[in-house]
Amino acid sequence: MNQYCDVFKFGQSASINTIKIKVIQELIQIERPINWTVGCFKESIAEIIRIEKYNAISNKTLRKFEIKWNELIRDLNKI
Repeated sequence: MNQYCDVFKFGQSASINTIKIKVIQELIQIERPINWTVGCFKESIAEIIRIEKYNAISNKTLRKFEIKWNELIRDLNKI
């Protein structure tokens, strides 16, 4: 995402689309996040990944989780 309007454009990656949905949900809250840094953004993504992994383990769909999220997890660790 390079521009604000890119948040609303959905692509082929299910993991990126999930993150965009969560960002949109955060942005439309009555109390908008203040001083939202890259660190805060990374922590929000990490929380989404933890929840998705927990759900995958509970539903015995860990392989689907890995297919959906592994590329993003690798990229996130590079930042």
